[in-house]
Amino acid sequence: MSIDEQSRDEAGTAPDMTGPTPGTEVGGGPASPPPEQPPAGPQLVARAAELTHQAAERVRVQVEGADLLPAEGPALLVLNHLSHLDQVPARPHGRRIHVVGPHRGTAARTLKRLARRSEPDQDPEELAHTRAKALLEQGELVAVFPEGGRSPDGRLYRGRPWVARLVLDTQVPVLPVAVLPQQSLVARTVAPHLRVGTPLDLERYRALPCPEGQEQLVCQMVTDLLMESLMALSGQTYMDIDVDRRRAGLLEQRRTRTAATRAEARARRARELAEQQQRIADREAEAAEIARAQALAADLARDQARRAAEADARRQALRQVRLDQGAQTKGRDITRPRHHSPTDGND
Repeated sequence: MSIDEQSRDEAGTAPDMTGPTPGTEVGGGPASPPPEQPPAGPQLVARAAELTHQAAERVRVQVEGADLLPAEGPALLVLNHLSHLDQVPARPHGRRIHVVGPHRGTAARTLKRLARRSEPDQDPEELAHTRAKALLEQGELVAVFPEGGRSPDGRLYRGRPWVARLVLDTQVPVLPVAVLPQQSLVARTVAPHLRVGTPLDLERYRALPCPEGQEQLVCQMVTDLLMESLMALSGQTYMDIDVDRRRAGLLEQRRTRTAATRAEARARRARELAEQQQRIADREAEAAEIARAQALAADLARDQARRAAEADARRQALRQVRLDQGAQTKGRDITRPRHHSPTDGND
């Protein structure tokens, strides 16, 4: 939300680069062409910011202690940051709340490219400090997230020192506003729940002398007070660690778990592939064994057929020999002369 507002302000205040056309004289000569239209990038950014703000205004934010918000004059609201869907009260007492924070990462770089910003990169916290201070000097309501980033696990993390420096540099009321944890994504989107605390007593810190080199100590004391008030309002568990470091640690753990899961999955796939290849090899070996058995059976059948054919041929040859021998014996019996016995004539 703060990214869109900042981009819209930057896009809306872009200097007019229109000038006389090269080759024409100023105050005479041919008429200058019509001024060029502003680039489409800033228009898109401003339009997107306006639509985002209109949508945020339609969200029904449940606010406890809304009467504590000032009806006029500048004030600094300090909020915890649970998710990207965190909202601020939409126009309390008809006033708009400007959310300011250091913008890092891909989204900020993309918006800079769309807005065609050419200024050199600066410290995001210094830019946020300058912009928030300017808005407070104009009498506006400004909301900041001292954690500097979204909580990755719902706990409250260490505050950034730039918010404490902003508190010390501006003599404005500071109110803690807790975004209460909600389990439902729909509840965080449609009906977020906020709790406003009483203004903090910071005069003793603002009155402390800050010799050279002790500003960090005073800022740390103010930061601790801010985070203690947010912890009391929200009921969150406090973690004395930077949220970016915690998120990086969780990201590294997630990457480690993901790498281990992927390695386990690869090992499981390798085992399954090896088992599948083993099953294929076993089936191939079984098929080869069956083929060998079938080949042996075929050889045995051919051998039996050959032996049977040879035996049949021998039987046929033996039968033919016997037939030939019988025919020869019968022929000799026919051609042999008969000898009559002496008794043949008497008969």
